[in-house]
Amino acid sequence: MTLNTDQQRHSPAEATQEKQGANARTWTPAQRQRSRRKAAFLRALHEHGSISAACLASGVHDTTVWRWRKEYPAFDTAVLNFTEGVREQRVIESLYKIATSEDPKMANAAAKAGAFLLQAWNRPKYSPHLKIEQTVSVHQQVQVALDVRDQIRAVQAERLSRIHEHRTLEG
Repeated sequence: MTLNTDQQRHSPAEATQEKQGANARTWTPAQRQRSRRKAAFLRALHEHGSISAACLASGVHDTTVWRWRKEYPAFDTAVLNFTEGVREQRVIESLYKIATSEDPKMANAAAKAGAFLLQAWNRPKYSPHLKIEQTVSVHQQVQVALDVRDQIRAVQAERLSRIHEHRTLEG
């Protein structure tokens, strides 16, 4: 695939802003520089995996990144999506290493803890969607078990009363 000259000149951030309706050709020099710095930060974030390391690598101060995140929702979304993805991937990799551990207790506990963390970080993606149905099902099963228990107790009480009657008749 070949890129035309407009695509070659503009950074990914500039291309995104063009798609959103901004015309990069009318940007002021400060806007172009900000766009390049944001793109450099996002590339460094992708390469280094953390905001602080990306700040050092791209030469952008961390307070600037926080200000950009407040001022530019698309930038904030890009940073959030990447950091959440990195966090989830690290947890998944750690869980795999622990789950393949020789100690089964440690593997089981770590898997439960990791599942809890993933659900806490991204509930729509990792929570069991059938939880309510399962809860209703569990309640129904418990109710059935309680009904059966009550029936067994009634039968036992009837037998005990017959035994007591039989003993009183004999005695």
